[in-house]
Amino acid sequence: MSISTVSPRVLVETVSLTWVRNAVAVLTGTAFISVLAQVSIPLPFTPVPLTGQTLAILLTAGALGTWRSMSSSILYLGLAVAGLPVLAPQPDGTHVIGTQVFQMASFGYVVGFIVASFVVGKLSERGLSKSILGTTFTMLIGNVVIYTAGLINLKNVTGADWSQVFAWGLTPFLIGDLIKVVIAANLLPATWKLVNRSHN
Repeated sequence: MSISTVSPRVLVETVSLTWVRNAVAVLTGTAFISVLAQVSIPLPFTPVPLTGQTLAILLTAGALGTWRSMSSSILYLGLAVAGLPVLAPQPDGTHVIGTQVFQMASFGYVVGFIVASFVVGKLSERGLSKSILGTTFTMLIGNVVIYTAGLINLKNVTGADWSQVFAWGLTPFLIGDLIKVVIAANLLPATWKLVNRSHN
């Protein structure tokens, strides 16, 4: 595979990109999100499961950049609406598909994935995914975006007060999401080092 002559902003741009390779990158991002979404742990005290989706979104955005990662996230939602069981399973093991997706208590998080893809992708294109500190900042911002969209929708759907919404949709996931940030903050810069070393 040939190397791009343009200074790469994100990892996918370290190779020469044609429209076919861009399409493959988008599809790979969607597949990655869909697979990690199946890593799901239902929690008995909240309608929101603990999943690997957030990590997949953050890594995809950091590696693909703005428009490719947004396309992956939008396609991910589109596949669920079209009837494919790509979203994280519900506590009873079933998948929400079709237009019922829009009524999910956790639907706001899926919307947040798309917005976070844009934000994290944009920050990564500015070089922040090349260092541990920069990636950590980027991933934390991405999590804030996802939580904001998720919590607002969770309140609208359930009608609960904010303290209950935070207990359902924020507090149980903070430690897990911090671990995901640490993973991404080490993985992306390490991959950049490997790529740069192979080019020298």
